[in-house]
Amino acid sequence: MIKKKLITLFISVFVLFSFCGCLSEFLEDEPERYPVEQEDEAEDDDTGLPDWDKDYVDMFMDLGPITDFSLKTIEGTEISADIFKNSEVTMLNIWGTFCGPCIQEMPGLGEIAAERDESEFQVIGVICDVESESSPTFNDAIDIINDTKAFYTHVIPSGDFMYKYMSVVDAVPTDIFVDSDGNILYVYRGGLSKSDFDDIIDAVLLMKSNRSNE
Repeated sequence: MIKKKLITLFISVFVLFSFCGCLSEFLEDEPERYPVEQEDEAEDDDTGLPDWDKDYVDMFMDLGPITDFSLKTIEGTEISADIFKNSEVTMLNIWGTFCGPCIQEMPGLGEIAAERDESEFQVIGVICDVESESSPTFNDAIDIINDTKAFYTHVIPSGDFMYKYMSVVDAVPTDIFVDSDGNILYVYRGGLSKSDFDDIIDAVLLMKSNRSNE
């Protein structure tokens, strides 16, 4: 009887430690799953840019420049990669109508788009859950844009852009920074405040300027 109790106790302790180990691994993954909370702890000394998600950045970098696409804006206007030539740096803000953090940061992005010189920086919203004007979420997207005053270009992803670049996106919001030739400079995953956006935009512009002078 005592032997049986000892065996039962041993099994219980083993299961408890196993569970704690799994929980520990889960918690270690939390900074990657919720990057905004870790923003102050992860910063690259050379660029001033958060570098906690380097693997995520590298996945996009491996795809090469964003070129040769034809997308429609939410108003129905066709655009191509030539739109990048309007600015030194363009930020593609990938968002969804279902995404609370995406919507929360859009008023700040609207202000940034209005304040920044377009020849230096521009924002393009990419609505991940709208496929066409007939999508159930199309009108929701328009309402959100108007409500948040996010009055910058918003596009509907499709074709090669959808299959090549959007297929790598594993969370929204995701921000892809590109230069005037569509070369990817930096990628950030997670919601940001306006002041945080300003800091990252300035860091990306400085990084691009330093590269140009090398």
